Amino acid sequence: MERDMQHKSIEEQETERLFERFNEELDCFEFPKNARTKSLVVAADDSDPNHGTTNYYGTVQKRRSTTSKFHPRWIVLKGFALYWYRTSDSKEQKGCLIIGDKAPVQSVINEQRCCTISDIKGASLTFLLNGNGAVFMAKIGCQVCTKQYLQEAINNNLTFNKTILHYLNDPFTSSLHLNKYQKLNNNFIEQIAESLKFHTKLKEVELINCEITDEQLAILAKEVKEIMKLNLSSNRITQHSARIFNEIIQSPITSLILDNNSILDATLEEISHGLQERARGCLMQKLSLKNTGISDGGIMVLANLIKALGSRGRLDDIGSGLSLDVSSNDIADVGLRMLGEILEDFNVISCLNISDLP
Repeated sequence: MERDMQHKSIEEQETERLFERFNEELDCFEFPKNARTKSLVVAADDSDPNHGTTNYYGTVQKRRSTTSKFHPRWIVLKGFALYWYRTSDSKEQKGCLIIGDKAPVQSVINEQRCCTISDIKGASLTFLLNGNGAVFMAKIGCQVCTKQYLQEAINNNLTFNKTILHYLNDPFTSSLHLNKYQKLNNNFIEQIAESLKFHTKLKEVELINCEITDEQLAILAKEVKEIMKLNLSSNRITQHSARIFNEIIQSPITSLILDNNSILDATLEEISHGLQERARGCLMQKLSLKNTGISDGGIMVLANLIKALGSRGRLDDIGSGLSLDVSSNDIADVGLRMLGEILEDFNVISCLNISDLP
């Protein structure tokens, strides 16, 4: 689809206003400081300066109409508007898309991995996922999630959260930290979960005191497979999410903090079973379960797991530097005795916090 955008539809005008409001409040769309001078003279759209500053440019292999052939095109992303040209020196615009609310879709054409993005009218652009293609897909995916978040905030009459916006807009960020943001409804959670597909460098997620529920955790859990550190302290997570943590603990995660959630023994039991299934070499560094309703029963399951792994010579699967926090729980003499035996017989726990017990 190669056309000139001469007349803006209602949807295009709404998208432009949405971006203008965003651009006024945040400086998220900086043009790269190391941009080549030549690329600066490319007129993405001389008639539409209000689409925002350029935040991505580069060459991708674009699909030629509905054929299986591809040719190089110079891509310029301005706000939520995408333009392409024959080369970086071209002044003639070959096509334009206004990014919609559908995430990029991957496919295979002639044994080549491709990505398709759609605009608000249903038109599409397909390009190869080689060279700049993968980076471009991640950027577009983040832009879609950003647009969804902005629209959701406006629909619910909420102010924009700068932390969320900067996270959504940067596919190369390594962390997301939210504290006391208690407006994460299911739609917001779905947007964050969807964005995880495009944040390939993200290793640390902290959602503290955000009133996350079991239902919302289930949405997030589908996309946290590559997260190394996860902190979900002080939310509304219960023992009904126990099975989810069994799956999470089998991922490459090294630090899991669930303080101040009513997850009870059932969750520690599932975490313990999940530790047995972790790939060799994926060592746990921190497991914090402060004030989570754990009792002797949960400690007994964890202790028996460590003993079983020790008898099979598999303690290296856990490592020798685990920091375990089970403070402020309902652990009595039986549980403390089990923990003492682990400390004495196995070199697994390097730091143990058992303060504020009954």
